[in-house]
Amino acid sequence: MSTLLHPFSTRVGDFIDSFRSLFIFSTFIVITILGLYSFLVGLEEDRKFEEILSECLSQRAICPTKTITVSGEIQSIGTDSALVFIRTRDGARWEDLFDRDHEVLVIGNQLPPDIGRIVALQGQFLSNNQFLLEAYQAEKRGIREAKYIISLFGLLMTIIIWARTFRFSFKNFEFELKHNNSDA
Repeated sequence: MSTLLHPFSTRVGDFIDSFRSLFIFSTFIVITILGLYSFLVGLEEDRKFEEILSECLSQRAICPTKTITVSGEIQSIGTDSALVFIRTRDGARWEDLFDRDHEVLVIGNQLPPDIGRIVALQGQFLSNNQFLLEAYQAEKRGIREAKYIISLFGLLMTIIIWARTFRFSFKNFEFELKHNNSDA
């Protein structure tokens, strides 16, 4: 009776099993190609934004009046303004990330809290290296480290549960449930 309800079930399963490595390999290739495309397009977009930002900082061009978000390091804070070094490039060394040749005067109602903090600033560039602040975001100290620890703990627990539940069969090239031999 089960063959009448599912006449093709074993043939479809055999077909999928026979091409399992091809499915895995093709999926890996598609994901790799999409990731590479996204990476290259992202690099091009970042390069365009960095050119506009460096022109705004060096006063070679009139800055666009649209709202942008930049990252900066706070140098000093006054009563109604703050001096900030804006992040203009990527790099491995922390000192190389910020444009230390051009200070930007940040003006706004709410100013970032501490000197030396890295903050995300949202607003518009005005003339003479002035930045009109609309909003900012600054993480409290230790938040990033706490996020990493929690993420690593979750990853470790996932690996432990997976290793206790499944085993990899090289013969079938698949994960299989572990069989408990205990008769409780």
